[in-house]
Amino acid sequence: MLIFITGGVRSGKSTYAEKRAVKLHDQLHTNLYYVATGKVEDDEMKGRVKQHQRQRQQSSNHWHVIEKNKDLHELVDEFGPNEVVLIDCLTTLLTNEWFSGWKDDPKRWSDETFQQALLLKLQSLLLQLASAQWITILVTNEVSYESHVDELTISYKKMLGFLHQYAVALSTEAILVESGIPITMKGSESN
Repeated sequence: MLIFITGGVRSGKSTYAEKRAVKLHDQLHTNLYYVATGKVEDDEMKGRVKQHQRQRQQSSNHWHVIEKNKDLHELVDEFGPNEVVLIDCLTTLLTNEWFSGWKDDPKRWSDETFQQALLLKLQSLLLQLASAQWITILVTNEVSYESHVDELTISYKKMLGFLHQYAVALSTEAILVESGIPITMKGSESN
């Protein structure tokens, strides 16, 4: 089962996703995982990570945190039936995968073969998550509202858009969070 949660920056999507995950955990009495895809590379990110850690501590003491910033397909054997897995977030995961090895090849991102291989890799991951025996709550950022700046930004936004469409097609629920308010786009909160 895949639950897709999107929203703009600071929209409340992660807080909502965490509450949904804890609620499912409480109902199912199973393990609760938080897969953090972010890399701490500056003070802003350090602050965001600390904020998420505080939120998790306040919401539940049952979180098993896994820090994995790319190659999430390597985790699929870690989770069992009916466990709850929150992945925060697809946007950061795409960024990490996109720019992995950029110092050796700064223009690799613009190679169509690379882009297609990355898209297929992440679509495969989404398919695995949607067909798994556990529940995945996938958080992502809605960046389509942002202006187009350059070729890199346009390419990135296109790929993220394709991934969003694919994830929503596979998901049981799709929720947009705006100003802390969850708006159901697909399915309904039944758990």
